[in-house]
Amino acid sequence: MPENNIEKNDYAKLVEKYLLEKNYPEANYWQKKMWANAYTESNLKRFLATIQLSVNDDEYIECIKWLENAANEGLEIAKLLLDYHYKEGKEISKKFIEQGDTHLQEGKKAEETGDIDTAREEFLKSFKSFLPAISSVKYKEYVETIKEKNKTRYFENLNLTGREWDIFKLLITDASPKEIAYNLKISYPTVNFHTKNLYRKLGIQSRAELYAKFKK
Repeated sequence: MPENNIEKNDYAKLVEKYLLEKNYPEANYWQKKMWANAYTESNLKRFLATIQLSVNDDEYIECIKWLENAANEGLEIAKLLLDYHYKEGKEISKKFIEQGDTHLQEGKKAEETGDIDTAREEFLKSFKSFLPAISSVKYKEYVETIKEKNKTRYFENLNLTGREWDIFKLLITDASPKEIAYNLKISYPTVNFHTKNLYRKLGIQSRAELYAKFKK
């Protein structure tokens, strides 16, 4: 589809589509298009004004560069999340948030003492630091949607029986075999029988593996 025929509302769908295909350059391209659409000059300056920060034309250009870098950083976090490296992804995002908060607090201190230039500089640094975290949150939304779609396709291909699916949903909630038997009104040996078949189809051998594969 020619780019000039693509509606702005479709940018998010394209980001999700290319993330699903793991075509990261294309996903990043359309994410940047979203940033550019969301943060036009008037919109960005209006947003910055909400945190009492005005920018001149040169600073606006610099902010746009930060937005592009934020899309890159967010994509790196998305890659980790797509590969189930939740801890690493969260740590990177947390780092940006902590940096942004540090600059924000320094800016407030400078503002209280009347050092407006330093306050302004710190607020700009805070904005720059927060952007990757904001980007990663948006990417995380895409990732969760993609994982849900992948999970649905995955289970459809497993041909689970209705009973196996019932047991899976209870196992993932930490229910014990006896609790599962009680909830489904079946015997304990029957639970074990279906659980073994379920594990075989999932390619696992224990509940620990079940959690590692399907539980965040």
